[in-house]
Amino acid sequence: MPKEWWMAVIGLWKTAKILGNGDWFEGIRKLIKAYGNKELSGEAAIATAKAADYLLDEWKHLLPPGVNRVQVGQELIRHFGKSLKNRETRREELSVGVLLNDIAWFESGMPSIEIGHKLAASFMLTSVPKDIVEELRMPFHSFELKVPDGLLTMLSAVSGLRVDTRRIRLAQIPVSDGVGYFFMAENADGSDATNISDTLTSILSADKVEHALKHEEDELREDNRNAVLANRLLTNVILYLNNGGERKTVGKGRACSRQRGSPEPIKRVFRLTQKVTHDFRQVVYDYSTGKSHRLTVQSIVIGHWRMQPCGPKSSERKRLFIEPYWRGPEDAPIALRPHHIG
Repeated sequence: MPKEWWMAVIGLWKTAKILGNGDWFEGIRKLIKAYGNKELSGEAAIATAKAADYLLDEWKHLLPPGVNRVQVGQELIRHFGKSLKNRETRREELSVGVLLNDIAWFESGMPSIEIGHKLAASFMLTSVPKDIVEELRMPFHSFELKVPDGLLTMLSAVSGLRVDTRRIRLAQIPVSDGVGYFFMAENADGSDATNISDTLTSILSADKVEHALKHEEDELREDNRNAVLANRLLTNVILYLNNGGERKTVGKGRACSRQRGSPEPIKRVFRLTQKVTHDFRQVVYDYSTGKSHRLTVQSIVIGHWRMQPCGPKSSERKRLFIEPYWRGPEDAPIALRPHHIG
């Protein structure tokens, strides 16, 4: 992200923390309520000025040369106001959602989850029942999931061509009536994005997408297929983390990112390390790109989650991910039988 965006994200995060006495959720609500005609008054103006001081002290390398406290504060107000204006339009809803997403991400220590091609493909072939989805908990207020190349695509609004989806973001953000969730999928450079704002269960269960997959016209089904695959990948990653799946922490995250002159805040990277035996990348890619409307690989057992006995005398239960696998001996004849992904 450009320095100007980081300046806005960090500055507004600090403003919200000050306004909310440490609770950025409450601070954002106060900031939205206080904003009017590009000017702030009262405690919101004081908080913005303090945030400007914080930026000048801790993140001066993100700011234009020679700026002062007043100019930084005005820029924060301008940026936030631009995001809030004309909120009835989809474009501005996306702008507000992206801004709050990034503020939540910074608050969470900027967690970034990496996953290998084979495990990602296995998750995309794993449907999670809605009753399990309803039990899921966000591992962070906001996180990004790095999508391996060659698995998901999205239609570019810039070129009109299909491009790789390389990042999925999910954030818990403040809304007028409580807590909401913002989902966003992006290409490699962030120039193309799709987004959904809804409840966590609705986003992860993807009822509307699954319904569209079966009822929309053929020309619309490619995006629906990719939406289902993205949904399954995200849902299974959260379930994997909720159940203590194997992961490796890489880097130290935002706590060590305040070194003078560092180009931008440092991410906290978590790499999912579960070994996967079978490689279903081609199956997923063919389905994602429309080369195959169904899974027609033979003897494939779709991935699922199983309750595994554990603890003293097997008195406890833990969900265990069972990756997709081929049924039968390797030299058995191919028995083609279609399996719906959606």
